[in-house]
Amino acid sequence: MSVSFLSGIPRGAGACVFAAAFLIAVETAADTVYLKKGGKVMGVISSETEASIEIKSNLGTIVLSKGAIAKIERSKADDNKVLQSQWQEEREQEKAKVKQAKLFEEEQRAKGMVKYQDTWVPAEKAYEIEKGFTQEKDDWEKSVEQQKKDLQDMERRIKDIEGRLDQRQRDMDFREQQLGLREQNLLLQQQNLQRQAEQVGKERVERPPKLFSVPRIEVAPPPSESE
Repeated sequence: MSVSFLSGIPRGAGACVFAAAFLIAVETAADTVYLKKGGKVMGVISSETEASIEIKSNLGTIVLSKGAIAKIERSKADDNKVLQSQWQEEREQEKAKVKQAKLFEEEQRAKGMVKYQDTWVPAEKAYEIEKGFTQEKDDWEKSVEQQKKDLQDMERRIKDIEGRLDQRQRDMDFREQQLGLREQNLLLQQQNLQRQAEQVGKERVERPPKLFSVPRIEVAPPPSESE
């Protein structure tokens, strides 16, 4: 891996974070490049010009602008050789680990094992576990679907109740209007009756009293038996 920074290190905290990625945690002394914006890069300086410097580490190679460097501390050539040997050894160990892991994986698959959540288990067990998860997922989805249906039914019931309440309110408003009209009619009838009563009373006062003559009735005696 080769990274070029001929124009200098990025500004701000990004430079410190990037430079920290190239720090080497080894006991053997290494070339150390201190940056003006903080942080340092440790490794083996492989080449240098008037404008830039190239330093190698176990993570790769980085090219730094001279304008971004505050100070350089160089280690001995023998120390650099030892450090590079350590890097080579680490790479070989990493390759061995990868190869061993690959062989182990092949052995497990040959035994009918499968990798399930970072663990090797028999295929039947993995199938049962996955089946259980699938069943649990299906049950959960059915439960959610049933809850949705129940919620929809509840919403329909609420709308039905609201519709009935609105209709009752409209009926009550209509009845109140009818009662108001009846009350007005009764009031008008009462006023008419009162005016009629006043008119009758006025007519009685203005009309002269009438004299009534009692007719005379004569009663003849009943006939005798001789007649």
